[in-house]
Formats: sequence, C-alpha cells, structure tokens
Amino acid sequence: MRALRFHGPRDLRVDEVPAPDPPPGTVEVDVAWCGICASDVHEFRDGPHVIPRPDRPHPLTGEHLPVTLGHEISGHVSRVGQAVSTVEVGVPVAVNPLLSCGRCNQCLRGLHHLCRSSAVLGLSGRGGGLAERVVVPASLVYGLPDSVTLEQGALAEPLSVAWHAARLAGAPNLTTALVVGVGPVGLALVLVLRALGVPHVLVAARRTGRRTELAEAFGAEAIVGVDDPTPARSTRALTSGEGVDAAFDAAGTDEAVNIAIGAVRRRGTVVNVALRNGHAGVDLNRVLGHEITIRGSTGYLNDHPEVLRHLAAGAFTGVERLVTGRIDLDHAVPDGFEPLLHRKNDHVKILVAPTSSRR
Repeated sequence: MRALRFHGPRDLRVDEVPAPDPPPGTVEVDVAWCGICASDVHEFRDGPHVIPRPDRPHPLTGEHLPVTLGHEISGHVSRVGQAVSTVEVGVPVAVNPLLSCGRCNQCLRGLHHLCRSSAVLGLSGRGGGLAERVVVPASLVYGLPDSVTLEQGALAEPLSVAWHAARLAGAPNLTTALVVGVGPVGLALVLVLRALGVPHVLVAARRTGRRTELAEAFGAEAIVGVDDPTPARSTRALTSGEGVDAAFDAAGTDEAVNIAIGAVRRRGTVVNVALRNGHAGVDLNRVLGHEITIRGSTGYLNDHPEVLRHLAAGAFTGVERLVTGRIDLDHAVPDGFEPLLHRKNDHVKILVAPTSSRR
C-alpha cells in the first residue's frame, strides 16, 4: 500500500510499504481522511523531535524513522483481528491514536495518556493515517454516530485535545475564559468552551486574518490584540478589572503564557496546551502573588466519546469551517505541509484522503 513517510527534515516520501495485518485485539481501518497536525508540520520543518531516531528506537513500538505520519484519522473498519467482538467490518470510525503500555504506574491508575512509554500512531511507529490503511487496537476506535461525517470524524482528535484542556480548567463551571492563539487547537477551544456553555470566551490574537474571523464566528465575544501594548490588561478591562476564570496558552510562546498569566483572576487557572521549543520564561511572581494555578494538558483521556456525542448533537456550531483544504496523498507536501508551514494564516486544518475513492 501507499504511505507518506518521514525520512528526515523536509524529506517526506510516498512509499510503497507492506499492507498491515491486524493481530489479535486490533482492527484494520481503511483511511478516509487524515488531518495534518501542527506537530506533523514541526517534524517536517526541522525534525525529528518526537519521531524516534535510528539510534533511539521508541520504547513501546521498537521502531524509528522512517515512519508513516498522520494521527487525526477517520475511516471504515475493513478487517478485525482475533478476539475482537466490539467492532464490526464496515463501521465508520474515528481513531484515538494514543498507545500505552498498560503496565506502568500511570496506566494502572487509569492515566493511559501519561504512560511512561506512550506512543502516537503516526509519529512513533506502527503506521499512521497518511496511508491507505492503518491497524489500531480495537479499544481505540469509536463508531461514528449516523449524523457525524467522516470529515468530522477526522476532527474528533483535535477537538478531544481541546475538550480535555477545557475540562481540566473547570469547564463548564467557568464564567469567563481567554484563549491565547488561534491555531487549530485554539479555535477548537473556542468551539469546545462555547459547547460546554461558558458564556464569555475571549481570544488573544492578531485582530485581522482568517483565523481571527473564525474565532469570532465560533463564538468569541471579543478579540484582544496580541500586538496591543498590554493585552493582559486589555483582557482584565473586559472583565471589570477582575480577570478571566481560566486562560489557555494555545500558542506555545513566552508571550502567550505570560498574557494568560496576566489576564487570569486571582486564584484563576492557566492551562498550557501547546508544545514549545525549550523552556518558558514565566512571570512566577504574579503566579505566587495571585495564587494562580498552572496546569499542563496533554492529549486526551476518554474524551473522544463525549466529543462525538456533541458533534452528533450539533453542539460545535460551524465546526466544518475548520477544514480549509482537502487533498490527496500525492499532493500532501506541496498542497498540505508547505502551505501550513509558509501560509498558515490562510489555513486551519487540511485533510488528506489517502485513497480518493474512499472519501
């Protein structure tokens, strides 16, 4: 079968690879759509970062580059392995790509997303969604409700990232929230916070551009310009000087996390949901003086079913507008990775159909 594999920085190739054979407890999925994630773009730009190097194979998968990319996956179950009774052939599904060992202390506590040797399909080996087919543990595929399309199924992964972060921040028991950054996860956070009933959602971003327009369309009450002299103070002014209940760093920069810290109320919560290069320079004096809680949010934990339920109910108003491009596997680099790297303000989520006839 054909698969887009990472061989090194700026070196993605559509290779012919052996078709997977589902071992016991797994299912094979014919991929309909796979989204290109910002983490994929970072690997393409100057990786490997998360992708394991030849001298350091991944501890769970035992694999190293070249690896097949893609972890925002939807498709149809095409085969089932032995001992699988929960999934039937032909069912449309969304995929949770997070693999865990099941044996470490975190897994035994039920925190599989914090597994000491966690792996991600599409980054760590064992295939990925930018291929015609992928094999996944049966426990990590979720049947799509009748009203949820395969395109929406491919958005379940980034929406689950946002859902997990929003719940860690205390949603729906928030009155005000600030999202710093309007990339895919930042925009997904706006959708999720509004779907959870948070009445006042603010966004800190550039005041113009396609992504900012989408934030407003998704329910952001106001846009705070990150190029304002004091964006945190501007945010507090919109909340009668009090500050927001929770703020999310969805940009992964020092500027973003400090806007969040400066905008949150006393004893408020700041959630970091963005990867960054290197350490952050954080205003810890304000954190100390205002007893601010800073939380990290990584991936998701049993969040996909709730996301799919809300997708089926139409709770994410306008979610289809996250998709700004639909391409096939042969055009993944020039029409997918390159635009997301060099013209990211023109795009949010580009979906790839590895086999166009299966859309």
